[in-house]
Amino acid sequence: MPDTFTCSLVTPTGAVYETQATAAVIPADDGQLGILAHHAPLLVQLGYGTLTTTPPTTPDNPNPTPYTHAVLGGFAQFKDGKLAVLADEALATTDIDQAEAKEALATANATIAVGDPAADQKATAVRRARALVAAAS
Repeated sequence: MPDTFTCSLVTPTGAVYETQATAAVIPADDGQLGILAHHAPLLVQLGYGTLTTTPPTTPDNPNPTPYTHAVLGGFAQFKDGKLAVLADEALATTDIDQAEAKEALATANATIAVGDPAADQKATAVRRARALVAAAS
């Protein structure tokens, strides 16, 4: 069996999952970051994107399906063979309606106006909607 590590995804409302993994790709604020079992310790701010966790293969399941979640902000820490993803919000990609996500993105894009005092909040809404559309695809 390949080297594995424990991966947990937690939101303010509670634990989403905890599993063994052979690899994970996390949406860091400055880009995607790949994690393997013997990665150096790290602490990173999360952006908006898709968290993908690859479970180990087994004789009964030689090609396991990765877990995928849209992660919307937070932090991740890898230390002592454990990846803890503390997300502000996380949605299983299977729970995202692609049509609704695309509609939310169109609405968010339409609300941004030059000189608007709430432009930062609206830009965050656009980033969130883009992440959901990408995760649902």
